[in-house]
Amino acid sequence: MPLFSSKKQQEHEAKRSIELGKEFIANASHELRTPVTIIKGFAEMLRDIPEISQEMFDSILEKILRNCERMESLVKNLLLLADLDQLAEIKKEECNLSLLIENCSYQILSIFPDAYIETLQNGSDIKVQASADLLELAIMNLLQNSVKYSFADKIPHITVTIEKKSNNSVILSIEDQGIGIAKENLANIFDRFYTVNKSHSRKLGGAGLGLSMVKIIIDKHNAEIHVKSELGKGTTFSIHFPST
Repeated sequence: MPLFSSKKQQEHEAKRSIELGKEFIANASHELRTPVTIIKGFAEMLRDIPEISQEMFDSILEKILRNCERMESLVKNLLLLADLDQLAEIKKEECNLSLLIENCSYQILSIFPDAYIETLQNGSDIKVQASADLLELAIMNLLQNSVKYSFADKIPHITVTIEKKSNNSVILSIEDQGIGIAKENLANIFDRFYTVNKSHSRKLGGAGLGLSMVKIIIDKHNAEIHVKSELGKGTTFSIHFPST
């Protein structure tokens, strides 16, 4: 009986893996098709219109470049996801989380100078076992989302909290005061290609891959990520690092 159950489980997992692969290809193809169609349409317009004003030419060129950048970002993220999937184990070393947050904040402020990032911590030089490069990528994704999904008419305000617990575990929280996420969407936000608001995400150049990368990176660190959100009141992502 156990052998039969194990075989059925393996068949189910293999079937599910094939279904996920097909779904992934379909979603990737859909996301690539949109910018390709836009670029093709504008290229044909440039070819077919014998005379065009400089203003219209500049406008068309800007749209072509923006969609090229979107495709480049999508392909880059797809390749990174594939690499992360293949990575059985990551190399971890002692990482100064306080310094990492400081570096990420500087990078975010160089891109979004109007943002305000406040860092709170209950100790100095709080450290975790991590791959600094991968953890930085995850934190940057969360901070960028906090800025991008803030209210358009307000200064993005982000609070980063680093808390070391008595058992030496560490909780890193990134809280914003943005538009928030509806309760029914919270269970799916880490799924690949899932976006709460597709038109808003496309406007910002997103394809629903950022949070799935964050989840994989956090899982590779044997840590957990949780999210709390309320529409109109903001979102908080909390990463729980195990004790060292």
